[in-house]
This record gives sequence, structure tokens and C-alpha cells, in this order.
Amino acid sequence: MLPFIIILPSLLYSLISLLSAVKYFKGDGARGKGQKKVFDLPCLPGVTILKPVKGLDADSYDNFVSFCRQQYEGPLQLLFAVASADDQIITVIRQLIADFPGHDIGLTINPSIHG
Repeated sequence: MLPFIIILPSLLYSLISLLSAVKYFKGDGARGKGQKKVFDLPCLPGVTILKPVKGLDADSYDNFVSFCRQQYEGPLQLLFAVASADDQIITVIRQLIADFPGHDIGLTINPSIHG
């Protein structure tokens, strides 16, 4: 009988947690009837992706295009940071800006060491 008494509190806690999780994920928890889900936001916050780059590789353009093809419903800004004005990657970024005129893509060139 003693081992049963010892494990009873943790067993009850586990069962209550499991039932609460099932109820929440079925849609009955955290909101009342007629309310929107927490994830159905009318306006998603803006996001800035800061991409420090240096040098050029074979797949640079394709990698940068993947940022532009994201399915994010809110405002999205891509900001590329380059340390040298003569870096070859700048031509790829300028091509990306020309190929995606509807996107908010920025390029900053700053030779300062900040870290």
C-alpha cells in the first residue's frame, strides 16, 4: 500500500496535465465560444531579417531568393550588411533588389568593427 501512496500524487498530476492538454488542443481551452484563436491575428508584426554577408559563393543568389519567397503575412524587411564596398556579393544583392522590386530589401556598407 505504501508504494501506491507514494506515486499517487505524481500520477494524479500527470493525468490532470494530460486531460488539460487534450482539452486545450481540441479548442475548448483559453477562449470562449465565438472568440478567435490566439494564432488568428488580424495583423502580424513586422519582421526585419538582418543578414551579414561577406564574400560570394555559388549559391548566394538562390539562398537570398529563399528569404524573398517566405510566406509571412506581415511586413518583411531584408537588410543585408556588408563590411567592404568592393565585396563581390554587392552585385548579387543589387540583382536581388532589382528582381524583387515589391520587397523591402536594404543594403548597408559599414567597414567599422562593432564586436
